Amino acid sequence: MAITLVTKIKRFIGLSDASGDSKPTGVPVGSYFRESDTYDVYITYDGTNWVTYKAFGGAEWPLV
Repeated sequence: MAITLVTKIKRFIGLSDASGDSKPTGVPVGSYFRESDTYDVYITYDGTNWVTYKAFGGAEWPLV
């Protein structure tokens, strides 16, 4: 296994999809999105699709 230094991870904050904001696409792999109205945190493993990282504010912000 090779170790890779990742320096381009982005952090985004916006409303949930239900409240009108869509999560960005084409972002660096490993980027985070925090919903400011639900406090849920999502991570992208491919730069386009987002999966729940921590629900209901379970993750500290900012993430490191």
